[in-house]
Amino acid sequence: MAGTQLVSTTLLHRPGESRVYAFDFGSIFPELFLGGEVLTSPGTVTATPSGLTLGSPEIATKGRLKDTGVNCTISGGTDGVDYLVKCSLAVTSGGNKLTTGGTLQVRAVS
Repeated sequence: MAGTQLVSTTLLHRPGESRVYAFDFGSIFPELFLGGEVLTSPGTVTATPSGLTLGSPEIATKGRLKDTGVNCTISGGTDGVDYLVKCSLAVTSGGNKLTTGGTLQVRAVS
């Protein structure tokens, strides 16, 4: 099974900030994870348009998202630009390939 769910999440990001963002597959595809599956590959993180610096995605190893979420450090961006950020083809122990994402709005502090 492959699953794609682009959620209507919009997050605010400052141009000079660098922080970890989480892709919560467990909340989006609960039927898989409640059945005992875990993430075995974090997939890839992309942003459109270009302009953000994306770190290497990693499967969450602690907290609420342990084994069901992907974390990625994101920095940079251009003030006033909205980016579509996606985590694509994260793989579960059952062989499912999942994709999700949302909008990251870059805005300077006024």
